[in-house]
Amino acid sequence: MADEIYHKLARVLDTLPNGFPATESGVEIKLLKRIFTPEQADLFCYLRLTFETARQVAERTGSPLEGLERQLKDMGKAGQLFSINLGESGFSRCCPGFSGYMNFSSAGWIRNSHCWLKNTHRFSDSSFIPKLLN
Repeated sequence: MADEIYHKLARVLDTLPNGFPATESGVEIKLLKRIFTPEQADLFCYLRLTFETARQVAERTGSPLEGLERQLKDMGKAGQLFSINLGESGFSRCCPGFSGYMNFSSAGWIRNSHCWLKNTHRFSDSSFIPKLLN
């Protein structure tokens, strides 16, 4: 199933402090598809709430280091994860759910996409927002 990685990501996000509840309509999957490519979604599923370098992520997950550092930096710039750079060292961690993307994505998907405005009514009419607030 092509959407399986996004369902996996949604389950991972729902384990984080702010949660990411499933809805009957599946609107959360549509939102994740606008935020993440399948490769980014897969990588995010392996990130932790604590900061790690690309080398640490590669060693822990068995992923090749080549390209991982660039992917983490790009995802940080897009607001898909939280990253900091200290000189030559970069550290990344996952954002705790939906509010993380809202806070860190000013240069990313919200500003550059009509998806949020187009789907706002779907969020308010579904159980997505009330579940986030509980």
